[in-house]
Amino acid sequence: MKKIAYQLLLTVLLVGIFTAGCSDATGPEGGGGSQSTEAYFGTTSEGHILSLQIDSANEDYSFYNETTGNTISGTFNVSTNPNYAGTYITSNDHFIIEVPEEIIITSIPLGGKAFGLSFGISSERDLNDENLLGNYIFIRYDSDGLDAYGGFAINAGGTYTYGLAPDEVTSPFNYFQGDGSGTWNVSPDDSSRITFVEGVYTATGTILPGKLLLLNDTAGGYNIGIKYPSSPVSFGEIAGTYTCIDYLEDGDVGIGHYQLPSSSAPISWYIDYQNYGVDSGTSTDNLERHPYINNLFTIMEGDWYTSMLLLPGDVILHNCAEWDGSDWNIVSTGIGARI
Repeated sequence: MKKIAYQLLLTVLLVGIFTAGCSDATGPEGGGGSQSTEAYFGTTSEGHILSLQIDSANEDYSFYNETTGNTISGTFNVSTNPNYAGTYITSNDHFIIEVPEEIIITSIPLGGKAFGLSFGISSERDLNDENLLGNYIFIRYDSDGLDAYGGFAINAGGTYTYGLAPDEVTSPFNYFQGDGSGTWNVSPDDSSRITFVEGVYTATGTILPGKLLLLNDTAGGYNIGIKYPSSPVSFGEIAGTYTCIDYLEDGDVGIGHYQLPSSSAPISWYIDYQNYGVDSGTSTDNLERHPYINNLFTIMEGDWYTSMLLLPGDVILHNCAEWDGSDWNIVSTGIGARI
């Protein structure tokens, strides 16, 4: 079983977010829908900035890479496959998961590197009118997939700090400072975006208030942050079906879902890979919450370790690692959402 697992032994690079599992996708429920065009701010694994538009009523998309000047557009069909119902399947066999007015996840190669998983947050909000402050647990993704994780704090007065977490967290998670700091402000040119400055470095990002942070890295890569809960998340809060896009370390991509339980119990999954076919099953061990990270859930079975970082009921970041006798090796990385 190719369990999509996640490990807490990642190298540090810059600011990044911790990862969590595959999920059951979102789009207009049951088909094409009457949703008007939605716009999103996105990033690629090269740190490129994207403007994304999805027209679910007419089933077409247009993605503009602001960094390179390239545009990708095309059409899609809304999948009726019960294992990933609502997912958009493009005419060239890529995948799009959309939670309208919130997020977008896609396997369309909008950058150029092997890890083509891109993430976006709605750009239809005036962030001047929103409360953006708070702590976020983040994972950093680059051209190889998962790279690092830690905490990011958006503070009053236009400042921020971040910290990088150790390989193993053995006390309550509090890594929101210690490795860097800078200033932030809502962009005067586009009030749906935030400019982050640290010394000579400038990055562009956005926030889905109370939920998510997305920040590009001009050196390559991007960071997804999940608003960190002040107390442990319950199984009842995360229960449900999450549709996900999953990348294997060899570049194969799959679409499918995780079914998460409402108590400490086994999980079930279904992932249809383009090259390897379907991987599905039910775990023999139970899903457990990490003792020190309030929104991280893990499952260990033999030489496989699956870890899922969750925005309860919304987003899941996952990773799968296999023990080779001396170290953990990342096998797959993915992002998903629940309808």
